Amino acid sequence: MNDQQPKRRASTTGTLVGTRFQATLLDAIDLWRKAQNDLPTRPEAVRRLVELGMTSKHPTVHLQRHENQSDNKT
Repeated sequence: MNDQQPKRRASTTGTLVGTRFQATLLDAIDLWRKAQNDLPTRPEAVRRLVELGMTSKHPTVHLQRHENQSDNKT
């Protein structure tokens, strides 16, 4: 018998934001989510990490971007 509660969808629909992650960042997200008590889905983990980053005054981990990767296309 499965003791875990089924994952519930949000009661409201938000705006879809599609993004791609490099393998190293995706691995870091997966490691973080597997360390959580409720094993959030990848999208939920990303939402939580964004919220943590936005509320953190003193981040302890800094991800370094590769010089050839850029979100700015000018």
